[in-house]
Amino acid sequence: MNYFVLGESLPHTMSPEIHKELGSDYGVKEVAKDELKDFVLSKKYCGFNVTVPYKVAIIDLIDDVLGDAKEIGAINTVVNRDGKLYGYNTDIGGMVYALYMAGIDCKNKSVAILGTGGTSNTAFYAAKKLGAKTVFKVGRTSPINYENIYGLEINLIINTTPVGTFPDSDKCLVEIEKIKGLESVFDVVYNPLETELIRRAKKLGLKTGNGLRMLVEQARLAENLFFDREIPQTETERVLQKLYKEKKNIVLIGMPSSGKSSLAKIIAKTLNRELIDLDSEIVKEAGMEIPEIFEKFGEKYFRDLEEKIAVKFSSKFGVVIATGGGTVMREKSFNALTRNGTLFYIKRDLQSLISDGRPVSKLKGVEQIYLERKSTYEKAHYTVQNIGKLESVAKEIIDIYEKNTRY
Repeated sequence: MNYFVLGESLPHTMSPEIHKELGSDYGVKEVAKDELKDFVLSKKYCGFNVTVPYKVAIIDLIDDVLGDAKEIGAINTVVNRDGKLYGYNTDIGGMVYALYMAGIDCKNKSVAILGTGGTSNTAFYAAKKLGAKTVFKVGRTSPINYENIYGLEINLIINTTPVGTFPDSDKCLVEIEKIKGLESVFDVVYNPLETELIRRAKKLGLKTGNGLRMLVEQARLAENLFFDREIPQTETERVLQKLYKEKKNIVLIGMPSSGKSSLAKIIAKTLNRELIDLDSEIVKEAGMEIPEIFEKFGEKYFRDLEEKIAVKFSSKFGVVIATGGGTVMREKSFNALTRNGTLFYIKRDLQSLISDGRPVSKLKGVEQIYLERKSTYEKAHYTVQNIGKLESVAKEIIDIYEKNTRY
């Protein structure tokens, strides 16, 4: 393995996919902290990228730190040239490009950087380079922290911490609704594809961007260093769009018996994707059928379990998810499913819906349930009428997804 990403624990890294798409044979190397020095100094590689927690620690092991990396004080790319190790920072190029493509302007702005680690150095340098008026870091024990930040006017927030990643995807370090003068939010996190921070920013109508475009662009810049070549920047956009479409989940929501499970099977088979049926996963977890869960433990117990299962499987990438009729009625479940997913509301005439074996439908009646859930279902990204052959409806969903899924 001549080229790879180096880190302590990298179970969900997308780097190999990106670099292979850019044309190189690339892998993953997980190294414990006490083994880092020996591994780096072994020099049994041609080059590698560095991720947390080693971007700063690795500086002392490199022969020569070049370019922006010297000023930033963090390295994310190492090249072995004839036994001499050269350290670079391509994160800076990735971040500058991602901010530009998101339409986020730093010039004469007040910028708050959440976090004090290696990536915060990159963000600080990028903001200064782009002409920010003031730039400061926010940390738990810093002079400006998560308690007193609300007294300041801030135009741009850049999150460089891992807060908001799975499994704690509903976490957010600051209440951006309380910040005066906020115009834009950038989050280096890209798992999930839409963090809670970005979701809130979009709700406020702010300009937003995340770390996925940054990740792909820095990979392109690293490839140029690895192989002494110039891959055109258009490749960043090609790889980004391909990756994003492959990673986005297709999530079907709607009334019980509206055809979600049947359609999900067809879509998953057509696209060669993993199928997740949340009701089936609930049955597996509980070891009993859903009517029995209701009978023995009641609806609240079932809804709590349903929420747990929805949050768990929403962290997956590139799958087709069929939800239960009431899954999205819990805000936590709805938000979790949207983080990595495109939601399709499968709409069907009420007269065609059945209630056999469906505890809530039998108890309340189909029309009453529909009236209670209608407004939530309509928050889906797209609505598709389930009329006619299932194959035709599935094709319509796929066509909408393929045509509209862009970063």
